[in-house]
Amino acid sequence: MGDLLFGTTLLASFLGGVVALLAPCCVSVMLPAYLATGFRRRTGILAATLVFAAWVATVIVPIGLGATALVSLISGHHLLVFSIGGAAMALGGLALLAGWKPQLPMIAGRAPHGHGFGSVYGLGVFSGAASSCCAPVLAGVAVLSGAAASFPAALAVSLTYVAGMVAPLCLLALVWDRRDWGASRLLQGRQVTVGVGRLRRPLGSAVSGTPETLEPVTALAPSLRRPAGVLLALAALALAALLGTATPASAHATLLFTSPAADATVADSPKSLVLVFDQPVSLSGSTVRLQPTAGLGTAALSQGRRTVTVPVRGTLTEGVHTVDWTVTAQDGDIMTGSYRFAVGPRTVALTSGQTTTAKDRVPTTILRWLLFAALALLLGELTTSHLAARVPDAPVRRPRSWALPAALVGCAAALGLTALVIGDGSLRSVIDTRPGVLSLIEVAGFALAAVAVGVRHRSWAVVPLAAVVIAEALRAHPQAQQAVAGPMLTFIHLAAAALWLGALVQVLRTTADWRGERAAARGLLSAYARLAAWLFAAVVTTGVIAALLLVPLGDVFHTTYGQVLLAKIALVAGAAALAYLARRRLHSAPGRLPYRPARVEASALIVVLAVSATLTVLRAPADANRPLSFAPPTTGPVVPAGTRAGEIGISARASTGQLIVELTAPQVGNPDDQSYGLSATLADPRGTRRALKLRGCGTGCFYTQLTWREGTSHLTLTASAGEEWAGGRAGLAITWPARPDAALLRETVGAMKKAPRFTLHELVTSNTTLGLGDLKQLPITGKEFLAAEPYGSGTAPVITRLPDDNGHRRLALAYPAEHTQLDLTLDETGRILHETLTAPNHLVTRTFVYPETGEEGHEH
Repeated sequence: MGDLLFGTTLLASFLGGVVALLAPCCVSVMLPAYLATGFRRRTGILAATLVFAAWVATVIVPIGLGATALVSLISGHHLLVFSIGGAAMALGGLALLAGWKPQLPMIAGRAPHGHGFGSVYGLGVFSGAASSCCAPVLAGVAVLSGAAASFPAALAVSLTYVAGMVAPLCLLALVWDRRDWGASRLLQGRQVTVGVGRLRRPLGSAVSGTPETLEPVTALAPSLRRPAGVLLALAALALAALLGTATPASAHATLLFTSPAADATVADSPKSLVLVFDQPVSLSGSTVRLQPTAGLGTAALSQGRRTVTVPVRGTLTEGVHTVDWTVTAQDGDIMTGSYRFAVGPRTVALTSGQTTTAKDRVPTTILRWLLFAALALLLGELTTSHLAARVPDAPVRRPRSWALPAALVGCAAALGLTALVIGDGSLRSVIDTRPGVLSLIEVAGFALAAVAVGVRHRSWAVVPLAAVVIAEALRAHPQAQQAVAGPMLTFIHLAAAALWLGALVQVLRTTADWRGERAAARGLLSAYARLAAWLFAAVVTTGVIAALLLVPLGDVFHTTYGQVLLAKIALVAGAAALAYLARRRLHSAPGRLPYRPARVEASALIVVLAVSATLTVLRAPADANRPLSFAPPTTGPVVPAGTRAGEIGISARASTGQLIVELTAPQVGNPDDQSYGLSATLADPRGTRRALKLRGCGTGCFYTQLTWREGTSHLTLTASAGEEWAGGRAGLAITWPARPDAALLRETVGAMKKAPRFTLHELVTSNTTLGLGDLKQLPITGKEFLAAEPYGSGTAPVITRLPDDNGHRRLALAYPAEHTQLDLTLDETGRILHETLTAPNHLVTRTFVYPETGEEGHEH
């Protein structure tokens, strides 16, 4: 759906929710249940309304999403689901054999007690299930959800429907909070029957929800409080499941190639600008601008969303042109950069002007630091409460909780990061892209944690906070290097670091509140010290492994990422030294508590979080030898060349600043499973020899950056294709610069059409180690020959003039999509004298023998 249609869909879902609220079952069940909980007391009415709405969504949203999403999820990851299920069953069986007796939570029919937020949870679920008579409207919403282009879009449609159902309740809560409607004259003096004629109360008392009026409705709520915790955990686990289905991607988009090439000169104005990145990118909020200003068309994505192509409208003037680009990387960071190229008949000297940086680096760093800090405080408070509960004779008093403010700050920071993902785009850029979904899940994780804290069940916040950590693990740099191990390393590293800092801050606050209880304070510090030792080991181990994955040792001191990483290591080492000093003082001086080194340690760890947030917006050093997913685009005219080494076909394309060599072996089975090897040595026109560093660019594809010298260079290639196909050495000649000559091909085709019957001598081989093949002679006319040739129409994708050979003109043709090259030698009239055709599975060598002038009119 387009943006307009999607917005209309959301509006329709919202209005449908408002209409559904007026259905008979909603009026008779949902509204009384809501009034019985939210209006029991006038304080916290709006909070109870939001909690109530959350659990109405627990029932409604899965209906909107539909069973199809669940089936596709399971079928797409059946191996993972079966593996986890099998492991869980095996562990459960072993536990039962060992004597474990599980106590499953059951709904108990005990007497009602309490009317807190837990009751609101249960009533929300009950009301959502009881409002099934809204089926006609809900069915329409389900259809809209199914028509959505993605799972996040379907989720947005369902949540909008729930928002429509509860929006009137929120307005009612705000109005009700301003006045005591139970004493209103409007509602007094009338009687209303509650139930089936069993209870009569004043209308004002009934609507205001006095305890005796709706006691039968509220009796159900406490019995559902225990399952409410399970449902909250399941909701957060659903977020984690969504995260687990996302595919890994590189941490930051790096511009690999451009056409025209950066800092290069092209003779003619390019028809388009091509930018090739190392990972899929999004065009949402993306721009490509050209200076001096020139007309550009609409950008398009190709090659798995890794290539951005922008048509150039008109002709660029001669001189230097600067391209400023902005794209959204798959991790949500907005990358920006620029490069230059020149247009003109003469070479223009350009210094290196290509740059790539993350957009909005400062706000992204600040927001991510706030997110990390909020996560640390939440996890630290949960951990410290457990540690304090185990301290003998611990005081009952605790410092004021920071959990709810921390959850709200984390939610606000995640919303800020979501806003940066949107940029200048639309809402669809969030719900239809992987980084947008990750940011929304972080928002939901902190929001669920805030709800858990608000209803005084802080332990429930562990699962949604774990979903936040998983989201960060899937977004961070290591997942680009290792799809499975990378996120696991980041998860352990971030969770351990957050617990280290958060627990330390909370322990210091708790011991400050226990100043008169030295024994309890010492016991709490000792318990934390034991935990911190394990956390430190986890942080260091995972950090070292991740650093080795991301930064080659040679780049540690010479790149910005490596230098900031060294600063982080120094800070962690300083914090570890302070922790060791505090632990020694704790054991060596019984009368003193190590408050000062512990406070300095906490301050150092806060700075570590800031440095970690900075690392998330820096680009890790790119591996110059890392294989590419596909061949980069050629720049300018191309010199093609082809040959065969054993049973392996070799296709080469030389263009400005680069050489691409593609190998093909006979296809047996899946061609992508074939492995290839290639080494290359170049001898330039001056006779200087050097080995080339080749970089993979797909199956059988190899690429290297190369500055060609004017003249003929000679390549020596050694190719292999596993053990099943014969390889070997072969040579190619590359003459630079390239000289396109389409007119010569047309002249050749015209001359061959006039050629009478002649004798074609042909050698065909599929394995050059066995020779060039058996000689065959074929009488044929020029027209008959052209009818079977790819260039018979007088055109070819690549047409390049080669140096003359003994006075004969030479022409090189290439068909890159078919991995086919031809080398033609022509006589003075344009007729072909010799032809060498290199195809994926054979090498053809042809010699043309034409009759003497006096014999041309006779055919035999």
